[in-house]
Amino acid sequence: MDLERRRDARFYANFWVGIAEVAEEPELQKGNVSPTGIFFCTDKEIGAPGTVRLLHISTSDRRTSLDVMAHVARVISYDDMLGHVVCGAAFEFLLGTKTQRDEVEQFVREVAEDQMQGSGSASLDYSFLAEVQDSSAGSQPATVSELSLGGMMIETTWPVQPGELIRAEIQTPASRNSVLLEGRVVASEPSKGESGRYRVAVHFGGDGLEGASDPKVGASMEEAMNALLTDVTAFRQREPRSEGVQLHGELSQVSLPSLLSFLDLERSSGILKLSRGAAQAKLFVREGRIVDLEMDPPGAPSKVLADLMEWPDGEFDFRFEPVGREDAVGISTSALLMHLAQRKDEGTQA
Repeated sequence: MDLERRRDARFYANFWVGIAEVAEEPELQKGNVSPTGIFFCTDKEIGAPGTVRLLHISTSDRRTSLDVMAHVARVISYDDMLGHVVCGAAFEFLLGTKTQRDEVEQFVREVAEDQMQGSGSASLDYSFLAEVQDSSAGSQPATVSELSLGGMMIETTWPVQPGELIRAEIQTPASRNSVLLEGRVVASEPSKGESGRYRVAVHFGGDGLEGASDPKVGASMEEAMNALLTDVTAFRQREPRSEGVQLHGELSQVSLPSLLSFLDLERSSGILKLSRGAAQAKLFVREGRIVDLEMDPPGAPSKVLADLMEWPDGEFDFRFEPVGREDAVGISTSALLMHLAQRKDEGTQA
């Protein structure tokens, strides 16, 4: 089952990645990153899909670094054009707080900005809807598949001649605002394997945009690109996970409070199984709230939860499914975590 739900723009770039208990020393990797996940080439044994890992990621210049919880979504292996085996892994971020989401958004934005400043291209695995106008075909819908400070690549359903002035009004995916860009066609060719489609390379000129007869087009490219980057790096709520999908991992890498915070933020439902030696527990979670629990050996719910939060290691397994149990806990997960943290602080100070 493919666990990856990323639908955001993915920026292709180089970045540093370390994987807790797999490859602790970060390595410079080539791949793509979005506000909801990351893909990179690796031949390490990272685990099957659903395995939760702690990643340490940094921008290529190591100016910005993050520790982020993520689960394996896909593991791939294929032969490239030279016959070399290429291995890679896609991770989906498991972000438990709004602060973590903001930090990841900022990280992705810096990756995109570094890519534009370094190579002049922010290569996106994302198609912007656009209304494209030229002198021969008038105004027609098309897609913009690649952007940079110097130009853009447009996919059209009609041929466009080199040298022609072309204007594209791009619809941003989140805010639905439009950004107007204009430039000259420098190359145009039929798309490979797609009859009736053309790839059109457009070059921007000057500090403003070439042929800027419209005041809206006269904005600088930096402003236009900043508007697009702000939009495409914003986190967007994903579709709920399918029933039966599982997450599993080690509590030595991912703490129970972090895992519960993630389930609370995503309002997930399912059964969380915990084990450490002979001790075992089940937490029943509905829309992010712990509504019931079972423990072997048994104990009072408040003491069981307090003890579970202190487990330094062990294994967990969460299965997404409906939970119909009555609420025997009577407190939200965020309030519960805060209460247990306060009790721990009071015990430490006593």
